[in-house]
Amino acid sequence: MEHYYKAGSMRAKPGDTDPKFGPFTLIDWRKRHGLSQAKVAELLGSTKNTIARWERGEMRMQNPQQVKLALEGAEHKGLVKSR
Repeated sequence: MEHYYKAGSMRAKPGDTDPKFGPFTLIDWRKRHGLSQAKVAELLGSTKNTIARWERGEMRMQNPQQVKLALEGAEHKGLVKSR
């Protein structure tokens, strides 16, 4: 299984549209808001398995900027709160 990100690294695979929003940023955002992978999946209209695979670097986000904007939108609408 190919991993797109190395643990402890923010380096994205070439071609990523937003290398600054990768698995470690997603994990940090999720934990800062006290959310489970299942809740993040619900917010994004995805599955818990997909979120877990993104976070482990097993699957690359096809559009990280869209994921980032969706999470920021949920925060702005008050659907999630910072801890």
